[in-house]
Amino acid sequence: METPAQVSATQPPQPEITKSGGGKRLLFFFIVLVLLIGPWVFEFGLLDLLRDQPKDYIPPVATKSAKPKAPTFTKEELIDSFVNTAIFDVKEQEICITRWNKAVVTIGFAQAPTENIKKYVDEYVEQFNSVSNSVKLVGIDQGQADITIQLLSESKYLNVANTERTKKARGFARWEYNKGSCETYTGGAYFNMTQLTAALAQKIIIWHELQHNMGFWGHSELKACTIHGMACDLKEFGEIEKNFIDMLYNSGLPLCSKSHAATTYLLNNWQKKYNDN
Repeated sequence: METPAQVSATQPPQPEITKSGGGKRLLFFFIVLVLLIGPWVFEFGLLDLLRDQPKDYIPPVATKSAKPKAPTFTKEELIDSFVNTAIFDVKEQEICITRWNKAVVTIGFAQAPTENIKKYVDEYVEQFNSVSNSVKLVGIDQGQADITIQLLSESKYLNVANTERTKKARGFARWEYNKGSCETYTGGAYFNMTQLTAALAQKIIIWHELQHNMGFWGHSELKACTIHGMACDLKEFGEIEKNFIDMLYNSGLPLCSKSHAATTYLLNNWQKKYNDN
């Protein structure tokens, strides 16, 4: 029988237990952590926060990218669209250049307007007058006006709307001009107030129908808010509206001009003045 001393002499030596195992685990977790957050550190510039910075250092704040600028149009593009809008009606029938040819054109109401409706008309007057040199609009509360705005119930609106197109719309314009001089002499804008309830829609459609009354027979394919009638955040005339009014009322464009004559005249005598950018 072996003695205890003999047994310990014949057994293989046991591994010495040390504290180095815990250090290896910490190193392993540190490597994993670096691998996980490393890309984030470099991508978002967090390393800047680890460098020595002055005490008053303030990290830069991320800002939103600038809003893309609205598209701008060449002189030729604007003239082409203007001719299509001011001479061709919604059925694409060629009429001619017509417009008001008096110093002051008045706009009034057949029915008492709400505060908002009155404000939208006043804003249109202000916008138009900021561009037109030859004709100025004036809003009146009472009395006979050159352009009369009708705020109608649905039943009354359908009685005066004389086409399927206007019956389905929430508003339409109706104006008359002298066939000899091509001067507009009376105008009107009619609105279905039963359907036209939203504030932004009221403003867009009122401005749109007033634009028709000022001499624009058709709709611009360039998507101008007030001439195309599209939904938009309408605050003021844009590049298209301003240049169109400038061509019609400030350029000396002869009344009764057809499309070819109007295009030739504007190419030779008109320069673009307004940009959105």
